[in-house]
Amino acid sequence: MTKMNLPRGSLLMALLISLVSSAIIAPQYTPVSAHGGGTPRLTNVPIGPYHLYAWSEPDPWRVGEVHLSLAVTMPNPDSSSSQVEIPVTDVEITVTFTPVGNPVSSDTGQTSAASPPAPIVVMAQRQAFLGDFYFEADPILPVEGDWQIGIVVTGKEGSGSTEFMMEALPARTINWTLVAGAGAVLVLLVVLLASWSRAQQPAQPARRPHRNAGRLQSPSSEMQAHEEA
Repeated sequence: MTKMNLPRGSLLMALLISLVSSAIIAPQYTPVSAHGGGTPRLTNVPIGPYHLYAWSEPDPWRVGEVHLSLAVTMPNPDSSSSQVEIPVTDVEITVTFTPVGNPVSSDTGQTSAASPPAPIVVMAQRQAFLGDFYFEADPILPVEGDWQIGIVVTGKEGSGSTEFMMEALPARTINWTLVAGAGAVLVLLVVLLASWSRAQQPAQPARRPHRNAGRLQSPSSEMQAHEEA
């Protein structure tokens, strides 16, 4: 199997381009992962006949899409079992995200006189591929500031509710100064690598004369040699 050998300069240039690109992109975005996990917000909180657990992502919340994972349990009626709580899946969970106070302007960072946006009501969705143990809510928060998270759980055993507070920070923006600086560094690296690559190229050897060049004679030389003979 033939191996393709890339010049060392090309490999180094590709590596540097990758590093610079990562430095530009990585600080700008925090992906919102789903399917359970995150920062614990509620742990074994009694709500009616149930107990509630809640986790949030990302940490901290920012304007835009956020994620809330929920789990509902009940005390295990089997006292002989080592499992103190059992998961509950046949419930409905309504989550209401309510902004608290006046909204904050994303341009000035100051409190705005405009009326706050309406509460966001989300029905948490059961995640079947996780054994129906987890419910998820993924709203999009339009403004920064304090948010009240109200949770209502309803099932055949009864219902209950609770709430907690969260703060949403401003949305991440692209740092164009960083992008411009990284671009300038990248251009400089490309120029330096090109110069280094040319310096590493071996010098072209001088052409050797043809081995029969010394044997070639002009017709006049051959005639003179024949007359002398």
